[in-house]
Amino acid sequence: MSREIEGVATAPDLFPRILAQGYALAGMPDHALGWLTIAVDRGFINYPFLAEHDPFFSGLRGDPRFQQIAEAVRGRWERFEA
Repeated sequence: MSREIEGVATAPDLFPRILAQGYALAGMPDHALGWLTIAVDRGFINYPFLAEHDPFFSGLRGDPRFQQIAEAVRGRWERFEA
């Protein structure tokens, strides 16, 4: 991945999440979890989607690192007030 794409991908939560999905689909869990962490840091807190519905992360749900990220997201999801 070029530095230009990496620079754009770190801005909002959508681009890092898409990269995380792509890396997960490609069987590259370290990269997937790294980009997922960036997405969460940028504001992605949709816990139900992450933990249950997003098909791209189905292969990572048993990974303790993914579970740790999901727990952090769950906490933010539960504390969110609209």
